[in-house]
Amino acid sequence: MNMKTLLVTCSWLICFSLTIFAQSQSPAVVTKDTEGQQTLFLTNGDRLTGNVINVVDEQWIFQTNYAGIVKVNISDAEIEDIDGLLISPDAYRSPKQATKANEETATWTDKKYLVRILNFPDEWSGQVAIGVLNLSGLTEKESIAWSSLLKIPYRSTVFDWMSYYRYAETNRKKDMDNYGTSLRSRSRLTEDTFLQSDSGYSANPIKGIAQKIHQTVGYGYAVFKSNTFVLNLVPGIGVQHVKQPGTNDGTNFAYNFNEDLTWKITNTVNFENGINISTPAGSPESYIYTIKNTLNTKFSQDYLFKLSYDYDYDNKIATGLKKYNSALTTSIGYTF
Repeated sequence: MNMKTLLVTCSWLICFSLTIFAQSQSPAVVTKDTEGQQTLFLTNGDRLTGNVINVVDEQWIFQTNYAGIVKVNISDAEIEDIDGLLISPDAYRSPKQATKANEETATWTDKKYLVRILNFPDEWSGQVAIGVLNLSGLTEKESIAWSSLLKIPYRSTVFDWMSYYRYAETNRKKDMDNYGTSLRSRSRLTEDTFLQSDSGYSANPIKGIAQKIHQTVGYGYAVFKSNTFVLNLVPGIGVQHVKQPGTNDGTNFAYNFNEDLTWKITNTVNFENGINISTPAGSPESYIYTIKNTLNTKFSQDYLFKLSYDYDYDNKIATGLKKYNSALTTSIGYTF
């Protein structure tokens, strides 16, 4: 057998195999036969003739000539009338069933693409953003910043899972490789008070932090709350393990203070501010604080523009390392 004959033979075999596969994967289809009855073709290749009786619980009820009554999921079948036209399941549903089915279809259609793909519950929400950054004291030629947020409500508790990654280099020399993740929960006690727990892991080689693991708990209070402005204060305690040159190395207990503010300026613009101050219990003269300001501007239903400024300060860092860092991040975000 020469090469040409072999290629032709293989091509026919592939086409034949794909045809058999496509037929096996096709949904069940109901059509009319030569005598005018409807015919049901199942995905396993079986063929049944008969007529549709009704639709119950999103299933076709099909009366066959020899097998009695069978049930087929609507998603696995199509029905054609005597003239070959598709029949809508609503033609057999009760008004209540039709309304419920239409509501479920609308709910699924209205879900955003990412939510449909990941099959998130309706009450979950989140945001993913990617952009570029500029660090103080450095002249980045290439940089990238990525962040994500997933908000999960459960009864009286809201869980916020956050993560980020920042990378920058100049002339192929790495200036920054900063990343971290955290899980924060807030359990509502009263209208204005809540318990907060925060667990996290981070690394910041530019400051010599090989790793930092923390767990904090605190009592939160809404100092001010309105439809457009919310200010929360959360004092608490925690434990952290830091692998970093300086006074704060190792595992130690710490006092923590958190502040977060959300201001809805307009329907499409809001401002967020967060402050965290941490002081080791055995070293009150040592402290670390971080500040994060973010301006979010939505320019469509799903997308927004983010402008963030981050500042952190460590007053007991090892000699030769900067006590502070600041970064300005510009990014585009997708909400779901």
